[in-house]
Amino acid sequence: MFTLGLTADSPAGWCKVWEIETELYNFEKKVFPKYGNKFNFKLWICFRCLPENYERNSMRRFYKQDNALGIDMVITEEQMRPFRDGKYFPLTKVEQRFVMGKKLNDFLAETLEKYRNKLVGIKEYGGSFLEDTKKWLIDNYWLNKTDSFFDLSVISSISLEKAIEIFGKSIEKKVNTENNEKVQELVWLVETDRRLRAKYVLSNGSWIFMEYKEE
Repeated sequence: MFTLGLTADSPAGWCKVWEIETELYNFEKKVFPKYGNKFNFKLWICFRCLPENYERNSMRRFYKQDNALGIDMVITEEQMRPFRDGKYFPLTKVEQRFVMGKKLNDFLAETLEKYRNKLVGIKEYGGSFLEDTKKWLIDNYWLNKTDSFFDLSVISSISLEKAIEIFGKSIEKKVNTENNEKVQELVWLVETDRRLRAKYVLSNGSWIFMEYKEE
């Protein structure tokens, strides 16, 4: 039975690694059923965010007793929280997700290549699985379609709840009344020096998107 297991080793607070990693349960729901009778092992994923001086490397291993292929990926705290001019500057949730997405996409591809002739199904279906994985990563904002900036227009096609999942906690929030309607305005720090301001109106108990602008 092809299933997913997740673990993480990361700081609390500024580091969003575990919060982001749990989104992969939706990856399992979307992609794994297609391969349920093609791969007969479990896939275990671990993300670690550790200080550079730990000198720990990413690794992969097959756990025979558990019939699980484990990929243990290391991202350094220095990468996720650069230190400049005497201060730490944590990457935004969007930026941290992109770091994790590239790491997962690349490391998973390398891992399946190494186990191509060792685990049943990888030789025949590994390429298709990687294509479906990359598509999911792009569709769910773990990878950019191009090397360009994050496309902020996505805000207009998703719910407020999904926006909060993607962008994290807003850095500003205002609620007021406009034309006898309750309106809230949120500001997210999306990338370094790049802000997204979005406005929502309350309608029938739900917040409905109105407009956005980049700042």
